[in-house]
Amino acid sequence: MTSVGYGTGTIKFLPNNKQSPSLNYSQRSLIEVLQLDIGGYSLRACDLDNKKEKIFDFQFKNSDFYKFAHSPNQRDEIRHNDGTYYVSLNQHARTQFHKALRQCFELLESKNQQSADVDSGRSSENKTSTGLSDTRTNVNEKTIFVEIHNLSEYIQQGEANKADELIKKLIKSGVQLQVKHLKEPLDEQTFPIRIKIDGFDSDITDLNKFFDVDVYPSTTVHELRAFFEYTLKFPLANQYFFVNGHLAHAESTMNDLKVKNGSLFVLFLIKK
Repeated sequence: MTSVGYGTGTIKFLPNNKQSPSLNYSQRSLIEVLQLDIGGYSLRACDLDNKKEKIFDFQFKNSDFYKFAHSPNQRDEIRHNDGTYYVSLNQHARTQFHKALRQCFELLESKNQQSADVDSGRSSENKTSTGLSDTRTNVNEKTIFVEIHNLSEYIQQGEANKADELIKKLIKSGVQLQVKHLKEPLDEQTFPIRIKIDGFDSDITDLNKFFDVDVYPSTTVHELRAFFEYTLKFPLANQYFFVNGHLAHAESTMNDLKVKNGSLFVLFLIKK
């Protein structure tokens, strides 16, 4: 499964049964929308401050169950068979999560309008080969961000051949790419950050260890997640980065997060 979008905030559950008590979860409740390997989407939430207690976890096929709040002061509503969940997301998380969830709803609506035959045909097309060998090549872990930085420059400068060669090299090595188109040429210097591995499960590999990584101001959290997937085999969907006490979203750059030389990130891992 792949994480499509996520955010943190408070969640309250009001049951349909009036005799049952309402439930209130902490401000560090995590809500996440996932794209499943078998197709479709699921929505789940857990309370990070309460030993990642599961709040809910269910698949969805349309948008009927979810009501978006009209303003940041209002709460989203998730209608479930047993009752209603009221979700108050942090402001930055709210914008990113709503955008991701709406995109999922739009894709589902489009698929639901198609016939079963068309769906079957598209499913087969999605399995076509990339044309690349399954044999992975090695990339120097210390230069991954430099390679990604160079790729962005090649694309910006129109050096198609160099970009093509580098893309193939990175993909064959298992690095997942998410390249942005930049309006201005990159002229950046790397700087070091420190990342601590954390999580609730004591058997997590490298738990409580620190890693020093050189990044660019334009390096994104998604690229950090891809780096740890490549180097330590942590699945992307299991990784949650926190900096300055806040959840860092995949699209955010080091510059967006106001990260400086020596800043500390916490990579929180959840087993799925």
